[in-house]
Amino acid sequence: MSFVVQQPQIVVLLGLSGAGKSTLMRCLNGALVPQRGRILFQGMNLHSSPRCRRRCQYRMGTVYQNYALVQRQTARQNVLKAFVSTRPWLASFLPPESGLQAQALAMLDLVGLREQADQRVDLLSGGQQQRVGIARALANHPALVLADEPVASLDPQTGQAVLNLVRQLQRRLGLTVLVSLHQPHQATTMADRIIGIRAGAVTFDQPSEAVDPGLIKALYDQPFS
Repeated sequence: MSFVVQQPQIVVLLGLSGAGKSTLMRCLNGALVPQRGRILFQGMNLHSSPRCRRRCQYRMGTVYQNYALVQRQTARQNVLKAFVSTRPWLASFLPPESGLQAQALAMLDLVGLREQADQRVDLLSGGQQQRVGIARALANHPALVLADEPVASLDPQTGQAVLNLVRQLQRRLGLTVLVSLHQPHQATTMADRIIGIRAGAVTFDQPSEAVDPGLIKALYDQPFS
């Protein structure tokens, strides 16, 4: 599998569950080490050393399918966790500085949740929790945002609203976003570019407007070899 993302855009990895999208995402964010091949990020080999991996991870933001939030903490506290790796070790035992507090609030404002900043996330709806996840992913102004099946746990209407938000933020902030999805209609409505993934291989890599029903049918209908 090989592809390159070189400019601010939304790239969707599209394919059936089990096609290898989530495994690829975990390799990209450093959670897994690929058995072969390389992942180059801003000129660095992501997995060349622990130090290099940490440097790359600092420049990435990840949005998770299951939100990955601390349920008993507030929306603001969850966003502040994005800054843990940026603070000196001793400072991590102290409350975050006012500048970081303001930045967390700004991120929540960006996703429409400033008024819910001090609510525990377990009292928020699923769509609101995913917005908190997006705010946390954007807090460090990442060069790359990874979103692994970000709406799989949401109903269709709420999920579409979250995808619309991601699209709006991508345009507003000039982000590079890589999203994995398994619903073709979601991919075609939000992506600039779609990469079809099947059994761990790229079956097509096309601008969204060039992805026709034939490509989608081939991606989903052919049996695995």
